Amino acid sequence: MIESWFVPEPVERMARVRGGLCVLAAAYLLSCWGDLDVWYGEAGIQSTSRVASFLAAAGLQSDARWYLSPLFLTDSIAAYRAVLAAGVLLAGLVLAGRGGRVGCLVLWGIVVSMTNRSLFLAGLAETLLSWGLFAAALAPPAACWYRSSGDVVRCWTAGLSRRLIAVQVSLLAVATTATMLAGSVWWNGLGSFALAAPVEDRTIDWTTGNLAEAWCHDLLTHAIVLSLPIGVVLAWRRPTATAGVAIVSAWCLVIALLGSHWLYAATFAVLAAAIPPCRALSSSDSGSSGRSGDGSSG
Repeated sequence: MIESWFVPEPVERMARVRGGLCVLAAAYLLSCWGDLDVWYGEAGIQSTSRVASFLAAAGLQSDARWYLSPLFLTDSIAAYRAVLAAGVLLAGLVLAGRGGRVGCLVLWGIVVSMTNRSLFLAGLAETLLSWGLFAAALAPPAACWYRSSGDVVRCWTAGLSRRLIAVQVSLLAVATTATMLAGSVWWNGLGSFALAAPVEDRTIDWTTGNLAEAWCHDLLTHAIVLSLPIGVVLAWRRPTATAGVAIVSAWCLVIALLGSHWLYAATFAVLAAAIPPCRALSSSDSGSSGRSGDGSSG
């Protein structure tokens, strides 16, 4: 059981997953750029002094001690912009196969630092992105699978990285399904309609069209509840893996369109691509599949 976590797998697959996470990390960091003055300046809503006063008044110091970030040490907007710019640049380098594991870990640290500094603004999307980046950093850099021989490059760290991400996103799918089943709106058919409201926070207003019809939001609500667990189960089975990933991706698209949860849905979809198990490395493959050890030292 334990040994199966360290079976070598193709590096190329995890390189693509990590590349998708780099794009999303850059998008997240860029999305923070425009509101820095509003939230984090000396007169910002979440300036260090105001955050400290709020936590002290609410008695939340013990809970907040886990929100570690060097950005709590300054209110300088220039420092925030420098961190964000460094993160975007690093995301591009890692996407191009440069920087290795260290580069990906530093990018993960920047995302976590910004997420923790956001404190009350951060949500599940940022948490999911940080989980994925940390697990993806275990795999070799993308550059190591750029080869001229055509051989498949395998290593055990790529397999470990894929399995960690697969378990993470599967557990999140279980928790998400349980949360939906615990809410009455997902039983009475109003879940999809509730997801699309309030309209002022949505990219597209769906509440004035067919979604307002009972038959439409009933059907869509139950499809949302059922498709996620079904898709994940199918993705774990090699014969139905493609169909399973497609179903989960469709679920993510619906969630993004209805609730405008773009970062969450895109991150979930990218991580779901790591669920399907790879074909086992047989003895006949070991001599012709290229390197089967650790593809890079960092």
